[in-house]
Amino acid sequence: MYDWIHITSNYEQQGYSLEQVMGNAMVTGEYKNYISNTKWLNGKVTNVSSGRALHISANDRGLLTIKVCPPKFIHGNNVQEATLEETLNLFSMLSNMVGYDLGDTSLVKSIDVTHTALTDFKPVAYYPYLCNQQGENRWTLNSTLYYGDKNSKTKQKKFYDKVKDTKKNGGKQDIPEKYKGQNMTRFEVGLGTNAQISKIIGGCDIPVLGHLFTMENVEKLHHYWQEEYNAIPKLTELDTNFKKGMKQKGVQDEIINAALSAYGRLNIEEAINHAADMGALSYSAKSRALGK
Repeated sequence: MYDWIHITSNYEQQGYSLEQVMGNAMVTGEYKNYISNTKWLNGKVTNVSSGRALHISANDRGLLTIKVCPPKFIHGNNVQEATLEETLNLFSMLSNMVGYDLGDTSLVKSIDVTHTALTDFKPVAYYPYLCNQQGENRWTLNSTLYYGDKNSKTKQKKFYDKVKDTKKNGGKQDIPEKYKGQNMTRFEVGLGTNAQISKIIGGCDIPVLGHLFTMENVEKLHHYWQEEYNAIPKLTELDTNFKKGMKQKGVQDEIINAALSAYGRLNIEEAINHAADMGALSYSAKSRALGK
């Protein structure tokens, strides 16, 4: 369900130092912001069994940041979802690593709520039937269909090809055997601010990590994901009837019939009459064309 979680917490308020919270991570870099005079340590934590890593960083002013895709870290891919129990165990491990309970102390900065459907066709085949939604921009980029504000990540939703997604960045993800050869269409809703998350789950002014694992909030987020999908108008009457194994002429006929249907009967009759008036059709040919 959770494909991405970004949290922050103040380790100094828990009585810990920069060296303590980063002591069990593999530090990959250190840099200093000379404008704010802040030192940062960047690191990663690797899951030996999956070979995947998550990013962790902290500065000398008490800020700890963790960004993780739970399914990738746990399973080595995010084709399959990580269960809530697996995700909770992941953050329990991280709490033990930094030395204090992240569940009660970490602000949730952003989350992605997602599910994947096994579909008859590739995702792009369905995009023409997912219509414009009032109040939302709709655009396609690199075979991903987006809804939302291009200039804001407060809330954004998208459809994309999960099979194609696994091949990005050199194909580091392996598709589990049971999903190989399948078409996988993912619908994902991203909530990019703590305030936006608060609007969805309610009952708390500042959502912390622990709120993501109560069944009440899990149900609210799942319901919100469903509502966001249902809010998109859909063209349910298909104007084509493509079938696997169709011959070229059959495909061409379907496209022509779809175009004629979209053009409309009245427009077609006007065009036939105009052609007859111009001498391009005989009376008998005009009658046949009009179906008379």
